[in-house]
Amino acid sequence: MSRSKTDWLSIAAWRQRLQARFARSQQLWLQEDGQVRRLDEGTVEPWQDWLAGHAGSAIELIVPAALQHQLVCETGLPLNDEPAVAAYARQQFGHYFGAAAQRWAIAPWRSGERSGAVALQGVDAEALQASSHAARVELRAIRPAWSAALPALVAEHEDWMQAERAALAWVEGPLLVWARFEQGQCVELRHLRLREATVEALAQALDMLPLSENRVLLAGFGVAGDASALRGVQLHGRIDSSRAEAALFEAAPARQSRLPSPDFLSARPRPSPLAWPVAVTGALVLATAAMSAFESHQAMQKAGEHLAQLQQKPQPRRSASTANAGKTTRQAEPDQRSLREAQALLAKDWQASLIALERSGAQAQVQWLALDLQAGRGELRLEGLAADKAMALQAAELLSRQGLWSELLLARLQADAAGGGQRFELAGKGGAR
Repeated sequence: MSRSKTDWLSIAAWRQRLQARFARSQQLWLQEDGQVRRLDEGTVEPWQDWLAGHAGSAIELIVPAALQHQLVCETGLPLNDEPAVAAYARQQFGHYFGAAAQRWAIAPWRSGERSGAVALQGVDAEALQASSHAARVELRAIRPAWSAALPALVAEHEDWMQAERAALAWVEGPLLVWARFEQGQCVELRHLRLREATVEALAQALDMLPLSENRVLLAGFGVAGDASALRGVQLHGRIDSSRAEAALFEAAPARQSRLPSPDFLSARPRPSPLAWPVAVTGALVLATAAMSAFESHQAMQKAGEHLAQLQQKPQPRRSASTANAGKTTRQAEPDQRSLREAQALLAKDWQASLIALERSGAQAQVQWLALDLQAGRGELRLEGLAADKAMALQAAELLSRQGLWSELLLARLQADAAGGGQRFELAGKGGAR
């Protein structure tokens, strides 16, 4: 292959990766046999074939209940963050399912003060991510179907989730996912297998559940028969269709911290949205510092040469010229301070800092907008967007727990001009711990 053709392919690949970075996500249903299909279409394709024809795209995979195992953690356990929940869940799944469970992808979730996890069986999440990256397709999430549909269901049935006790009965053919909520927190999550994928079999399964104690919303697909006559449930759409409504999964992710939002890619460190701006800023600072250091070195060298020449002359003139040389040295001090600031920026553990930012932002359901770090003085300023003041304070508390910055305070809070919540600013003093 000629050099020009190789260069052209490299440029094309770079453009496709950049296009995928900013592309709107498409939702694909991942079947049990590893094939995929668009939610609004019935055409099924092998995973590799779909990737080959969609370079430059961004996707989210929706996983059926048949590939999942559920766990809700007991209250009182010392599980302070999602990595701790994932480690505990892996231990529990390994106890019940054996050594094979150690290779499963684990998606931890939090719902208010409750927590749990979902295990992905029969699918290699890392292999899916690697193959999509090789095909220049950005895989942004791998989510269970029941949790991916929650935001749209809550938005359409607000009174349902506001009940003191509510439950979601999500059906996928012969499988029923039962998710129970108390005051908006998920307290129970389990699977039930129907005798067959019919409304009659579904009615028998529902009779075994506490319908009278909960406000139950029934949704899903793949169940034959008329479900409108079922008692004790609130029906969403039709459950006798061959696939779920695509609109359920296209809704924006929930900003409610009480809704469980497991993602099988969340446990893997991802590049932060701040990574590229910080990298570019660091490169510019390094280049500026290098030029300043070079100029300072030249100035000091010239001052030294000038001083050496003056030492060979009579004392009166040497003293006056030495004062000028000292003045030149003092002028170089600001450049030395810039160099020290750049060295402090480069010495900082950016990976740990950015992962801490992303983790605290995801848990508190806030979006980071800007970061300003004065490494030399140990001062941090963060600007973000949250639904309310409580989420902004939660983000500050979670970030403080990471142990990288101290004395984080809410410096500013105001309504977003675009109507998207509250803009806030966190300021930290005292430097990294």
